Amino acid sequence: MSLSRYGTRIHTKQSWYGLTKGATIPISNSPPPVEPRTLDPAKLQLEKPKTFRWTNDPDNTYIRTGGCTDGCGACCESLFLPLKEGIEKSEGFEDYTKWLKLHGVILFRSNGELQAHIPIQCEALTDDKRCGVYGTDERPDMCHDYPQHPAELTGLEDICTYQLHKVPTKMLNKAVGHGD
Repeated sequence: MSLSRYGTRIHTKQSWYGLTKGATIPISNSPPPVEPRTLDPAKLQLEKPKTFRWTNDPDNTYIRTGGCTDGCGACCESLFLPLKEGIEKSEGFEDYTKWLKLHGVILFRSNGELQAHIPIQCEALTDDKRCGVYGTDERPDMCHDYPQHPAELTGLEDICTYQLHKVPTKMLNKAVGHGD
């Protein structure tokens, strides 16, 4: 072990984050666990079903049912981001995964899709797990529309009451009279 000119430690045989040079970051087959919570069913705010079309899945529409439970906040405690298909084969992916691990990001697979779990809490989430900007212009539309795709519920399946039902877009259009 030696010190670099910036005073940071340099390990020659094994890095300080537990990887030998040339080792790859393991990719889990499941997301990290979400802190369990007890929710009051009386605080469930059911919504009318909504439909969403996902740009990278144009053949399907997702119908969202369920609602938000006041005081839950699970969806605001971290981000789950689907990663571009084939990113694992890109140049520099190994180095990128090392950087992610150093920053607490966990890579995992859900339904065959590579995702990143980023443990960063929304600044508007209050101590009692409520949105501090709910009902204001500061609240992003994406929060209002969350979730739009099953990938956004990864790791929250046992907590969140929202469900997304995949329906072929052609079938849905036919059922509502918007197509052949």
